[in-house]
Amino acid sequence: MSLSNALAATAAVAAGSLGAVAAYQLAAPSEPEPAAAAAAEQPRRPAGPEQPRFAPCEAPARLRDGRCVTEVTRTVAVPGGGSAPGTVPPAPAAAAPPAAAAPPVPGPTHDLDDDHDDLQDDLEDAREDRQDDREDRADELEDRAEDRADEREDDQDDEDDDRDDD
Repeated sequence: MSLSNALAATAAVAAGSLGAVAAYQLAAPSEPEPAAAAAAEQPRRPAGPEQPRFAPCEAPARLRDGRCVTEVTRTVAVPGGGSAPGTVPPAPAAAAPPAAAAPPVPGPTHDLDDDHDDLQDDLEDAREDRQDDREDRADELEDRAEDRADEREDDQDDEDDDRDDD
């Protein structure tokens, strides 16, 4: 590899690195200044383990797996089911008024970890693709350099043959 090729490759790597740094700085989220000041003003918490606490559920709901759950039992009579022929079916029981349902608990309707994993996989694939592209370009440059060296060697051999013929 000649000096001019080495310098050209070095300049290309430097330009690519500078471009990558500039693109990353444009794409990376910057932290706002007020957030850092607000974090510094927060009072210190007392030392010791803190247990997570949940807001109490409104009666008759109970907390289960981090959610307020209300159990509702309904009795349904099936018409004509189980009575002997010629007998009078018993009178239906008075229907109890439906229990008030607990208000819905706000929260995500899907698992955010799945979305995060998908995003991580996509980013990993993109990184691998970029690395493959870089390797392909490096192989192409190496092949071209070898071809040029072979051509120069062939030209030199041709010149030597011409001198020998004279």
